[in-house]
Amino acid sequence: MLEKLRRGATKVIVFALFGVLVLSFAIWGIGDVVRTAHQGPVAEVGSTPISAQEFTSALQQRRQLLSRQFGQPISPEQSRAFGIDAAVLGELVNGIAVGNFASSLGMQLSDQAVAEIIRADPAFHGAGNTFSRAVFDERMRQAGFTEQSYFAERRNNEIREQLTSALIGGLSAPDTLADILFRFRGETRTVRYITLNPDKVPDPGTPDEKALKSIYETQKSTFTVPERRKVAVLLLTSEALQERSKVTDEEVRKAWEDAQESWNIPERRRIQQISYPTKEEAEGEKKAIDGGKSFLVAALEANGAHGRLDQGLIARREISDQSYAKAAFELPLNKVSDPIPIRGGWLLLRVSEIEPGKTRTFDEVKDEVRKGLEEQKSRDLIGKLHDEIEDKIGATDSAEKLKAVASELHLKLLEAPDVDAKGLASDGKPAFAHKDAERFVASAFEGDALTPRDPITLTDGGEAWIEVSDVKPAVTNPFEEVKADVEKLWRTREVRAALSKQAQEIVDRIKAGASLESIATELGLEVKTTDPFKRSNAPIGLSAAAARTAFTLPKGGAGTAASADDSTRIVMAINEITPAPEPTKEQIEALRKELGQELQRDALQTFIMALRNREGVKLHEDAYKRAVGLDQAQ
Repeated sequence: MLEKLRRGATKVIVFALFGVLVLSFAIWGIGDVVRTAHQGPVAEVGSTPISAQEFTSALQQRRQLLSRQFGQPISPEQSRAFGIDAAVLGELVNGIAVGNFASSLGMQLSDQAVAEIIRADPAFHGAGNTFSRAVFDERMRQAGFTEQSYFAERRNNEIREQLTSALIGGLSAPDTLADILFRFRGETRTVRYITLNPDKVPDPGTPDEKALKSIYETQKSTFTVPERRKVAVLLLTSEALQERSKVTDEEVRKAWEDAQESWNIPERRRIQQISYPTKEEAEGEKKAIDGGKSFLVAALEANGAHGRLDQGLIARREISDQSYAKAAFELPLNKVSDPIPIRGGWLLLRVSEIEPGKTRTFDEVKDEVRKGLEEQKSRDLIGKLHDEIEDKIGATDSAEKLKAVASELHLKLLEAPDVDAKGLASDGKPAFAHKDAERFVASAFEGDALTPRDPITLTDGGEAWIEVSDVKPAVTNPFEEVKADVEKLWRTREVRAALSKQAQEIVDRIKAGASLESIATELGLEVKTTDPFKRSNAPIGLSAAAARTAFTLPKGGAGTAASADDSTRIVMAINEITPAPEPTKEQIEALRKELGQELQRDALQTFIMALRNREGVKLHEDAYKRAVGLDQAQ
């Protein structure tokens, strides 16, 4: 059974220290930390350093993740502009601050406990649905971890999770707050509106040269042809190695025979437990339960409302403590065990449910065995070829190294002779027809052509190497070449300004007593009425901005907003305001849960900020600038 974190760090201590920390709370930002010139780590939290390698690795992973989500690469410049660099560093600081606090409370997790957590993680399971050393090693290689560094990271994460769960677990929102939010969200409105006709706006005339050049200078990016690159992608995928990964019927039979037990469905038991500090207390409660006392009442008295009573449905082979396993799997249903010794105390166990096991025949599992063996063989091949590819890339003198390696090893090569940062070829179509295309482009547009690029782990578990062999810099078209486009932009702006002025004049007339219908007749426009809508969803005909404006106005009030396509203006009048209906018990409970999660996030953020202030954070500017490329950008 997983060894529990030492209970010396009780919730009472956590909350007491939390109160002290909040007294010294200060929002941490770049301006609040101590700045130094330094050649070592990027930052320090107390006495714990954050190395440049640790920071850049985390930053690279975050940029790649965001690139996948946005469907286009995030450049280093965008990363800095959007605050991604600072956010990643802040998260590292947060983790260390919480970890240091956990250490100060004596919270620990043994090597054995960490190993059990990892062995139980499905991400590391192979054939037979059990832990696979080969799968684990492959995952470590793909993620750039050593076994020791991953163990340390996993240990820290588990301890931080236990600490923060103790802090925020009991926070909840009152019914009154949930009721207010329900009524806020449930109110509906009906709007009458007109849409102004941009074609009826008077011609703004002809702009002078000075006005056009001013627009050109301030909007140069609009008239710039983006940078383009020649990119090659070498693919090493399980699909490409499918034929090389085939296994024989004899290999399948032998693999099943060698691990026949692992393919059976084991008996699982739902185990409940109560922990006690001494054997005497456990024995006393055992007698009381045997005498009729409720097991649940005993658990609440001993471990509180937040103690983990139910350990879930567990197979015997998932439990490392043999005395625990023996007691649990020899217990009759709903009977209570004798006290069982564990590190730091004693346990009483009860089995509340038994899910029978099943012995499966070879014919029942042979397809699963084959699939597992072929996946394992594919992973082994990928690992072997990874090293071979790296060696050959380093050994070749060719200007297009990946093309030479792909030809020699008979691997697939994707080529894009002219791709921009959005992943588009010169014809406007996607340059790479691949589900990981945005990640290829994100890597290709990091740095310059000579920037070293790590292989990318693909969504199917394979890998890709990226090579940039040519860069065509972005070019801003001369003013004379794009003068007509500049004038078109000027004209669009003038028309929008005229529409905004006209819309506001109409709003003022309605406020003075004129009706929307009379104004619409005057302008030759149609008055339309929306269906009832809530704050969260704009109705057909109104933009999101118009819907938001509608909820700021009283009944009969008038306002204006841009149309959905931003080509004109909408003028509206509030027709009806309908309060939300009475909420059901289920609706209030759902909102309480949602608000409780928000309160927990706020409390956790406050706690972490207080810890950072308590620990003291130093930012080493020169090391940080080198890590994010600011020393080259300036």
